[in-house]
Amino acid sequence: MRFFVLATGLLILIFYGISIFFTPSYEVMYNHRILPIIQSGNGEIHVHILEIGNTGKKTQEHVDILLESSIMHFETIPISVRNFGIVDRQFTVSENGSTTRVSIGLLETDKRVELRVCLFFENSDEVYEWDDFFMGIEIERGKTVSGDPKWTSLGRFLFNIFGEAFKKYAVSGIMA
Repeated sequence: MRFFVLATGLLILIFYGISIFFTPSYEVMYNHRILPIIQSGNGEIHVHILEIGNTGKKTQEHVDILLESSIMHFETIPISVRNFGIVDRQFTVSENGSTTRVSIGLLETDKRVELRVCLFFENSDEVYEWDDFFMGIEIERGKTVSGDPKWTSLGRFLFNIFGEAFKKYAVSGIMA
């Protein structure tokens, strides 16, 4: 039973390209969520939150979030970017054709940033989902991975502390 649980967990992590066993030099992980939709008398308000974390060993010099420009005319409150979702952070917004680029600049190791986009739709026929306007994240080095940066960082931290005990437990489970 132990082996089955361990193998299932490892397969899920491998399937999503996430490793708690080692930390790559350059990696940015992101996770999207939406707050409960607010119904107003004449439409709906959608608040999208994108959490971005540097889960690699080295600082990322330039991190850019790319959004579809045509959707941004539904924006009701300007885009906000905050460190750990609490402290406002400096960023720039630029448009190039059909792309809105939100540049958050330097992202240090183990730091997380939260981007909020608030959209208003007058009727449900024109509602756009996150995948309709999120185009990705650009970084200079490494890869971007969809996943939860805080839980991945915690998993890596715990594995570093309890890794040897975990290896013994896994081996004893296989041998049993």
